[in-house]
Parts: sequence; C-alpha cells; structure tokens
Amino acid sequence: MHEERCAIAGPALPTMVLLGERDRVPGQRKAAGKAERRTCASLWIGGHSSCVAFGDWRRVRPMTGASCFPTFYPEVPASQTAVDYARRRHAGQRRADGSPFILHPLEVARFLAGIGAPDHLVSAGILHDVVEKTETSASELGERFGERIAALVAAVSDDDRIDGYGRRKAALRRQVARAGEEALTLFAADKLSKLRELGRETAVDHEQLRTHSPRDDLRPRRLRHYQRSLALLEERLSDSPLVRALRDELQSYLAQRPTPAGGR
Repeated sequence: MHEERCAIAGPALPTMVLLGERDRVPGQRKAAGKAERRTCASLWIGGHSSCVAFGDWRRVRPMTGASCFPTFYPEVPASQTAVDYARRRHAGQRRADGSPFILHPLEVARFLAGIGAPDHLVSAGILHDVVEKTETSASELGERFGERIAALVAAVSDDDRIDGYGRRKAALRRQVARAGEEALTLFAADKLSKLRELGRETAVDHEQLRTHSPRDDLRPRRLRHYQRSLALLEERLSDSPLVRALRDELQSYLAQRPTPAGGR
C-alpha cells in the first residue's frame, strides 16, 4: 500500500473520541477514502521529521481524533529520540483494541505535555512500556536516556516475576506509591489512556462482552485495577488534572458500559 506523509500543523491539540459510525474497524465499513488510507504520519520534533508507519490508518484516526498526530511534539524537541526509539521497539505490536501499540505511549505523552510536564517526564511517557513490553532492558534504557527517565519507566512497569494479575497489579500500585510525584503523574496518564482504551473496546465489541467470550474475562479485573489506582491517585495526587480526568472517565465508563448476560 502506498504510504503518504502527513505534516503536523496547527495550534490545537486533538480530542480523544470513541469509535463511531464513521470510524468503524476494518471489515465493518466500505472502502475508505484517500484520507482514511494513510499509513504513516510525520512527527515534526525540533525541526526533524520521523515517519511512523501503520498497517491501517482507520485504526489510527479514532485514537487521535484528528488526521495527524498531536501537535504538542514541536514543543518537546528532546523527545525526538524517544519517539523514534519507541516506534522501533514497538514495531508490529498491537493493543487489545487492535490499534498500533505505539499510539498508547504517544497518547500518554500527549496527556503529560498537556499539563505542562517537563520533557524528561514526557519522554518517560513515550518510553514507559519498552521495558515491560519489548526486549529492552532497564540498563539499556538507562544508558540511552539517562537514569532519571529509566527510573520513571521502572516505577510504572509490572514485575513479571509476580504470578497472578491481581497480585502483580497490587505490587505495581505499591511500587508507584513509593516512587514519588512524577511517577504518580506518569501512572495517572497511563491509566487514563488505558481506561479510554477499555471504553473503545467495549464500544466496538459490546456483543462480545454480552456473550462472555474468553477475551472479556480480564476486563473486570482491569476495571478493578483502574478503580484502585484512582483511589491511590486521589489520595496522593488529588489536585492533578489527570486524576480528575481519570475520575470523570471512570464514571462515564461505568455509566455507559453494557450489562453482561446474567447481570454480572
């Protein structure tokens, strides 16, 4: 498929939207127009362009709410290397909703940049999954980006030596609580992005939720983790706009999610 480049322009940050009628996943709509078929976006950071390629732009557009990537990147030129590094490390990976994995760390970074977070924290947002989800080691990340960023990434990374989802996530919350305000802020941005992803999953396959497919078994546990994470963040970071946004997003999700069969 021919790939096009899409330059970033304009002062406004895009708004996150749920998948709607116009943005159905592949296989659920007729052939898309030219704008829907773009497979890469150019990220202009510090005067340089980095093309991020995707298999299907139709899954990118609902994630960003715009035809291009967020415009905050020109304001964080030191994050250019982090974007390129994360793009390569997450190449070929997909999120649970089928979207390119790289969109999640980019969204986390957008949330952080939106509250005026310093560049090292935005960079940690871009890189926060490379140790947990790729073959990258913590030491390699520290050598490449410095111990400050590596420590933030470590603070929000699961310990895969701990068996069981609930125990692993409980340990993660304790770990983040000990790590300080910046780690908590990064954690809040991550949870906000993941909760919105959970909403998108429910929006596009609520029929699957009602029929109790194997995939949906993890959703209640994920939701409980997000609720407990919010409780931690409200206690430790109550004035953060990210925490307020997470609270609003959780309330909206609980109000709108379909009721599974059997009333569970």
